[in-house]
Amino acid sequence: MKQCKHCPVINDPNARQCRGCGSTFDTPDADKTRVAAEQAAAETNLPKSTEEETPSAPPTLVTVLRAGYSLEAAKKIVVEELIKAGQSEADAQASLEEQVNSLPADLVPQGPPTLLIALKSGFKLKQARKFVVAEMVKAGFTEDDAKAAVAEQEKALELKGTDPDDDHK
Repeated sequence: MKQCKHCPVINDPNARQCRGCGSTFDTPDADKTRVAAEQAAAETNLPKSTEEETPSAPPTLVTVLRAGYSLEAAKKIVVEELIKAGQSEADAQASLEEQVNSLPADLVPQGPPTLLIALKSGFKLKQARKFVVAEMVKAGFTEDDAKAAVAEQEKALELKGTDPDDDHK
């Protein structure tokens, strides 16, 4: 398993693209392919590949939401990534607003993320619990109700006690 450099998602070791944010991974064959393309370009007097100079595009709001993040968390991630890609904060916020306004109805989150979504996004069990409880409180649940709901989700997933960092036994 390998963790994405751009988000907390853990991916299959053979993956060429992150299942969370969509960014591409360098693969052992990628260097060979790039070198071959550059050699072919030199032989035919074509411009060389600019793959190294062109950073991958930042993840979109849709991609981050599909990775299981809450809308608020997804917004923060998208803005941070747009700024890292060179946009000003104002431009990043404007781009985010456009993305929010064009979200497909099936991707508009209807409630806080579940424990399963948090775990699939790469959180360890203890972190996932805290994250989901915090998101549920933001959504209007009391902290006690949120903790009880997370405990029920954990029980349904048969996870209790499986995390070595677990202090919630």
